[in-house]
Amino acid sequence: MAPSNTSVEALAAKASKLNAKTDELNAAFEYLEARLAAANVGVSVWLPLRELLDIDHGRPSESTASDDDETWTGSDDGWNIGYTKVGAKWRLAAREERWTYSTDGAEKTFNDVPIIVSAPVPLVSAPRAVRAEAAGLLDLLIEELTKQVDFYLANIEKAISTAAKGAPDGAPVEATSSDLSKQNPRRRPS
Repeated sequence: MAPSNTSVEALAAKASKLNAKTDELNAAFEYLEARLAAANVGVSVWLPLRELLDIDHGRPSESTASDDDETWTGSDDGWNIGYTKVGAKWRLAAREERWTYSTDGAEKTFNDVPIIVSAPVPLVSAPRAVRAEAAGLLDLLIEELTKQVDFYLANIEKAISTAAKGAPDGAPVEATSSDLSKQNPRRRPS
């Protein structure tokens, strides 16, 4: 039996609304990108997810049993979002990842580093299902960016403090390579 004209018309109306809302979502992503670019964040970060955005809704994981049948190894594939350079521009981005794991039958233990399956693409170019799920993760992404900026600031401040230990009180830490070579004759100026 063929679908009725009414049901196809209802679907067409919903698809039109979905397309309009997706355009609004893309505009929101681009607005956030512009705000991050204006802030000159310049820090790359990916969400630390083990539960990846799954556009296939429950696609089975690959798994294999060990000889003792008590432990398993496998992988989960999906999409992750981040903020990174795509080409020459800082973008909200998405990429496909594979997380490998082992399990004792009760709990999965994931490896710490994902296998990158695809190069990052601008989030606005990712599949619609990824963009729709990513919309709910933007606050988390901003939190992770903030943590990464704080981490870099702490390391930079520590390096400046360490370098300044030999400087006279109040002197700025602005030594050039020729200044350093005068202090250490074995070092050549660059």
